[in-house]
Amino acid sequence: MNIETIRHEALLLSPQERAQLAEQLLSSLDSLTESEVEQLWFQEAARRADEM
Repeated sequence: MNIETIRHEALLLSPQERAQLAEQLLSSLDSLTESEVEQLWFQEAARRADEM
């Protein structure tokens, strides 16, 4: 299953179910190590630089 399929399926959920899913997804990011978070920020910075 790819991210577009997941996104499509998630948007079919009720607002309450989407809120629950969003909360679970966001809380799963809390378990990342500092180096993993740093790597994600570097990737985001590179993506933004490419857009410019």
